[in-house]
Amino acid sequence: MDNQCALGKWLYGATLNTLDKASANYKSVQALHADFHKSEARVAELALSGKKAYAEKMMNLNGEFSVVSGKLTGALMEWKKFAK
Repeated sequence: MDNQCALGKWLYGATLNTLDKASANYKSVQALHADFHKSEARVAELALSGKKAYAEKMMNLNGEFSVVSGKLTGALMEWKKFAK
C-alpha cells in the first residue's frame, strides 16, 4: 500500500493543498511512488519464493526497482525546485 509509508502519508494526507495535488509534479510523484511500491513488492515476492537471483537482478543498477526508484527521486527533486 503506497499510502502507509511516510511519503505516502504525506502525499495522501492533509498537508498538501488542492493546488499542490492538482499539479503535474504531484501527479508524477504519486504515480512513480505507486510504481515504486509495486516494484518493491515484486522484489520481496521473488526473494521470499526462493528466486533471490531474480530479486537481485531487479535491484541491479539497470533493474526495474533501481530504475523506478531513480525516477521517483528525480521527480521529487524536480518538484522541490518549484516548492515555496
